[in-house]
Amino acid sequence: MKAMVQVGMTVRGLYGESSEVAGHLFQISNRTSLGSTELEIIESVERAGRHLLESEVRARETLMEQAGRETEDKVWRALGILGSARVLNSEEFLNLSSAVRMGLSLGLIQSPGLGVLNELLVLTQPAHLQLYCDQAMEARERDIKRAEIVRERIKGWIT
Repeated sequence: MKAMVQVGMTVRGLYGESSEVAGHLFQISNRTSLGSTELEIIESVERAGRHLLESEVRARETLMEQAGRETEDKVWRALGILGSARVLNSEEFLNLSSAVRMGLSLGLIQSPGLGVLNELLVLTQPAHLQLYCDQAMEARERDIKRAEIVRERIKGWIT
């Protein structure tokens, strides 16, 4: 992340300014635009994104070399919890689904694709969950419903 700052990018949590990082999801944007053309800004952000992607690929390779079995264990534990939880808050879902997403990208687990995880990423957010259920819900109700939806959507993944 330090490299992003060094190339003029701002790194924030998923929900933007002042938000905490959850589920290893970040929001990256350019810090300055004064004196730059739109094309220069786009190219700068694209360059930073490519650099970040390359760094992540190298980090994952190192992780598998140094702690492959532990990484596999973390992925399967996360999938197991998601597949059996009865109460699941937003942050816990984001963190567990991040581990599953990593497992998918590393080929540690097989899936019908990232589409289900991406759909759940949106659907399990508090406001989207309430829209989906067509009712206002207290936090505990949302956590119970979130767990139910996640269990239903991923039940075929657990072998």
